Amino acid sequence: MFEEYLIPVFITFIGILIALLGTLVFYLFRKIDEIKNKIEFLSSEISYMKGLIEGFVKGGGKVTP
Repeated sequence: MFEEYLIPVFITFIGILIALLGTLVFYLFRKIDEIKNKIEFLSSEISYMKGLIEGFVKGGGKVTP
């Protein structure tokens, strides 16, 4: 009785799963890119602070512009 509806429902279900999986992969790639950008920003900030501290130590405690 319901056999004729089984294949289209199954195909639709598979399509929905593929769409959800694609959305999840896109979201994960975006999150990974955001985390990578934050790490790069923090790395540049750390190197900037390191340069300030080294300049402070080499300058004998004087802050030079």
